[in-house]
Amino acid sequence: MYRTNKNKNSRSYSVDYRGIYGMDIFSASNEDKFFEGDISQKENNFVNITSNSNDIKGKQNEISFQQVLEYMFKKTIKISVASLIITIFIVLIAVIFGVVIDIEKREKLISYDNLIWPVVMQDPEPFSQEHPLNKETILKAGVWDASFRCRNDHSFFDKDGRQIILGQDVRDSVYKLFKVDIDIKESIPDGIFFFNYNASEDKFYVESISSDQCFTPHTKNCENIGNNLIKLTVEYLVPQNQFDEGMKISKEKKVEKVMQYILKDDEFTKNKYVFKITND
Repeated sequence: MYRTNKNKNSRSYSVDYRGIYGMDIFSASNEDKFFEGDISQKENNFVNITSNSNDIKGKQNEISFQQVLEYMFKKTIKISVASLIITIFIVLIAVIFGVVIDIEKREKLISYDNLIWPVVMQDPEPFSQEHPLNKETILKAGVWDASFRCRNDHSFFDKDGRQIILGQDVRDSVYKLFKVDIDIKESIPDGIFFFNYNASEDKFYVESISSDQCFTPHTKNCENIGNNLIKLTVEYLVPQNQFDEGMKISKEKKVEKVMQYILKDDEFTKNKYVFKITND
């Protein structure tokens, strides 16, 4: 600011420097502080920016790690589900396969039951090649087998209701069961039986009787013992004994006895026949 002297003859000027060094603007030390503060502020801003950048990177890393965990978790779930499905599929296949095998085995055992049934009905004594089965038992088993077979194929009855069976059908049944040829006349048992034989006609007249009192086979197991031999473990059952007092089928079958049947393959027909019976 400039001031003017009122004396006209002399003019003087004075300058107020207080504005320069006064405290109303700033001092050098304040200026230094200003610049220092400015620099500090910039440094703080830089530090804050750096810190924020690190925080962002940390958050990004944290997000990336979470994404990896989520990906791994989802992948694990997918693998687990896939493994579970595969396991269930394998178990189902195994169960189905096991059931099929069990059904096939049971069907085979039933076929053995049907084969040896006429023999089991006679309750034969153990026999072998060294100790052959008696002719009467062989003939009776042959008559029963022919009766069953002819009843389904061709069956004739007389006026008394007796089934008429040809002698040759009985011979065929005997050979099928035991692989032996039989002379019927020599094998006719003494006494009264469920059939009569007419030698001149070569025919059997078989009474219609029930087999409820006879043994019925239940083949429990079969085993290949080599040399074309099959060993059967046969349970002997009496049909009428399989019911309780209320005429309901018993929960547990009543086994009268157990015998071992050895079957052998016929080298010509490839059919199995009863080769041996033991009670071992």
